[in-house]
Amino acid sequence: MKRLLATLLLGCSIMANAATTAESPALTVFDPWIRLAPPTAEVLAGYGELRNGSNRDLLIQSLASPEFEKVELHEMSMAGGMMKMRRADPYTIKANDTLKLAPGGWHLMLIGPKQKMPVGTEATVTFHTSAGDVSVRLRVYPPKEGLSKSILDFQTRPESGTCPDSGLHNQELPCSILGGPSMARIASELVQRLPNQ
Repeated sequence: MKRLLATLLLGCSIMANAATTAESPALTVFDPWIRLAPPTAEVLAGYGELRNGSNRDLLIQSLASPEFEKVELHEMSMAGGMMKMRRADPYTIKANDTLKLAPGGWHLMLIGPKQKMPVGTEATVTFHTSAGDVSVRLRVYPPKEGLSKSILDFQTRPESGTCPDSGLHNQELPCSILGGPSMARIASELVQRLPNQ
């Protein structure tokens, strides 16, 4: 009788563990949000924390959203006083590792909004990964107090031309997207002021 009971308990334990594993996605996205941009902006940025909770490397193959024409994973960095941006998907998150998306660094580039995106608006982003698809809802929030006016001013400042050597697809990125040449000059300051956003 004891042997039968032990066998039944072991079987239930194995089934419960299998169910938990099957239902738990390898990719979990914490604190997803979109930074408020001017109503005419053609590009918005999404942030959060991407966590691979599995014991295997996870490949982010591509991204998509019904609210945007395109979604890409990008890395922004400063080099020689210039702000550079490069597309980074496909991208592999190592086993049990995390990728932090934050202003001044890694982010989701949300290209071509299909509707106005005021504060409180939500958008769905789907991560197509090697472990399956994961869909996440991101809500639009304004920049933190003290940065709202300066950031929006940079984004809407009427400057022409292109920002040299942006690194995006090995082409120059229009300054209308980056906020003009002045954006490169103050980017390092913004990075220092936004360490935890």
